[in-house]
Amino acid sequence: MENEYFSYIEEDSSLHDVVSKYFPELKGMSPVQIEKLIFFLKSLHSYYPKSENHTVFYGEFTDKLERIKNSQEQLFLQRRASVSAMSAMVVCVVSGMVLAASLVAFFNGQQGYGVLLGFLAAVGVFFADGKLWKKSILISKEQDRKYFLASIREAKACNELDWAGLFAYHKASTIGSHSDEDVRLCEYEIGELSAKLRAALYNDEFFQYSAASLKEVESGEIKSE
Repeated sequence: MENEYFSYIEEDSSLHDVVSKYFPELKGMSPVQIEKLIFFLKSLHSYYPKSENHTVFYGEFTDKLERIKNSQEQLFLQRRASVSAMSAMVVCVVSGMVLAASLVAFFNGQQGYGVLLGFLAAVGVFFADGKLWKKSILISKEQDRKYFLASIREAKACNELDWAGLFAYHKASTIGSHSDEDVRLCEYEIGELSAKLRAALYNDEFFQYSAASLKEVESGEIKSE
C-alpha cells in the first residue's frame, strides 16, 4: 500500500483515519474490485448522468462538436489552408502557361528563351509543391489536431470520448456492416483502451494538477514551496 501516493493519504488526517482501518482488506482486493470501488467513490460526488450511450446524449454532444468545428479558430485555420492551396493552384496554372510559352519558343528556334521559360516554369511548380501545398497540408493537419483535442476536452465520459474519436481506428474497426463478433471485438478493444486510460490518470505525477489538489492549494491546506 505504501507507494508514492501514500503521502497524500497521510497529509489528510481524517482520510487516513478512515482508510487505515481497511488497509488489509484493500490489499486483498482484486483489480476488478478496485476498479468497481473507484467507480463508486467517484460517483458519490461527480457522477455524470450522460455517460449512457443514448441517442439523445449523442445528439447533444455532436451539437457541441459542430460548434467547435465552426469556431473562429477552426474557420481561421481553414481559410489559411484554403488560401495556401489556392495560391499553389494559381502558381501551377501560371507555370503551365510559362511552360507552354517555353515550348513555343523552342519550336520557333529561340532555345535561349525556351530554356529560361522552362526553368521558370519548373521553379514555379517546385515552389507550389514544396512550399504552398506543403503549407496547406500542415495547416490542415494543425486544424484537424486542434479540433480533435478540443473535442476530447469537451468530453466528460468514455462514451463522449468515443464520440469525439478517441477510440476510432483501433484494431477492431472495420468498414461496412458489423457481425456480432465484430461488435464484441470492438467492445473489448474500447474497454481495454478505456481501462488503460483510467489507469494512466491514476498512475502519474499529474496528481498535483488534479482538481482536488488545486482546491487544497487554493484553500491554503497545502503550502506552495
